[in-house]
Amino acid sequence: MSRLSFEIYQLRKSRETIGLKGRSLKGLKMHGMQLEADLYEKVYRSAITLWDRRTAVDILEELYDTYRRYFPDDYTGSAVGVSDVVILEGEDGIRTAYYCDPWSWPDVTDEWEASRAAPAAVAQEEQTFADFLK
Repeated sequence: MSRLSFEIYQLRKSRETIGLKGRSLKGLKMHGMQLEADLYEKVYRSAITLWDRRTAVDILEELYDTYRRYFPDDYTGSAVGVSDVVILEGEDGIRTAYYCDPWSWPDVTDEWEASRAAPAAVAQEEQTFADFLK
């Protein structure tokens, strides 16, 4: 038996995300776009107990089926679908991000983490440049 935490992220409702909801990862890349974590908001976080050994894809499919039809009272999102991101976190603290594609769950951990770090890096560069000018 083990515990697994998960988070569901959905695109924010904004001008920047118009036309992105429901788009496959391949579709994003074909149009020169990339996954950007800052365009998403966390709509749910919870944990589940695993009584048997299941693959990440099995768990993701179960979450997909569950959160397409049934919503806990504290769930703030819409039905899980293409373009959503689900992050699984094991008891070891390792977080893995998956993109909900039409037929698969590609691991997008590297892109997700890189896009989360990018705004902070830009802000740091701007601050360093501002300090330089003083």
